[in-house]
Amino acid sequence: MIKNIIRDIKSSALVRFLLVGCLGLASDISLLYALRHVLGLVFAKAVSYLIALTVTWILNRYFTFRSQDSHAIKEYGRYACIYLCTGVIHVSMFAYLVHRFIYFHQKIAL
Repeated sequence: MIKNIIRDIKSSALVRFLLVGCLGLASDISLLYALRHVLGLVFAKAVSYLIALTVTWILNRYFTFRSQDSHAIKEYGRYACIYLCTGVIHVSMFAYLVHRFIYFHQKIAL
C-alpha cells in the first residue's frame, strides 16, 4: 500500500510541477546571489528572472508535462510573454524595495 502511494506521488504531474517550481526558485536565487556584485542587485535580478523563466519552461515542458509536440518556439513565446508581463512587476517591486531599504539605509549610515 505504501509503495503504491509513493509510486502515485512520483508519477503525479502536480509533484513534478512543484519540484520544477522549487528548482526555478533555486536557480533564480542562486543566480541573483552570484551576479549581484557583477551586475548590481536590480540588473542581476532581471537576468536571474529571465534565466529561471527559461529553466522552468524547459523542465515543465519535458519533465512535468512530457510534451512532444513540435510547436516549442511558439509555446515558449506565449509562456515568456506571460511571465515577462509579471516579471516587469516583479523586478520593479524588487528595484523599489532595494532602493527603499538597502540604498536608503546605506546613505543614512554614511
